[in-house]
Amino acid sequence: MILRSSSKQISKEIQEKLDVFFADLKTNGVSYIGHGIINHKGEHTGYFSNEEWGDFYIQNQFFFHEPILENYEKKTLDLISWKTIKQPNSIIQARTEFTNIISGITLCKSDGDFNSFFNVGFDQDIDLVAYTFFIRDLLLAY
Repeated sequence: MILRSSSKQISKEIQEKLDVFFADLKTNGVSYIGHGIINHKGEHTGYFSNEEWGDFYIQNQFFFHEPILENYEKKTLDLISWKTIKQPNSIIQARTEFTNIISGITLCKSDGDFNSFFNVGFDQDIDLVAYTFFIRDLLLAY
């Protein structure tokens, strides 16, 4: 079980570095990324390529009700398709409305005292399996 004790956005310095990475992903069809790290104390730090969405996410404490974490906790998964998350009025739906994305995936990694989640969203419905296969080297850079 992942503890959930606090949630905040990353520092501006790290934000700028991830913005450069996001620019690379945009050239490969990605329209949104989010990145979250949760330490063993339940402290979440997140990056949101859509800053308005990030502010809304943090202000509304969505971390404490994040369906991606709930799916991850059921069975430790390396990849979660957002289409598998079935929750009416969910955070996923709010993210979709804020960012204009219609499909996405989350890559999950557990590394010692940290769990990390890399969200990749698209503004078109794509074959996620084929996409992740063709840009796997870029995603593995994560």
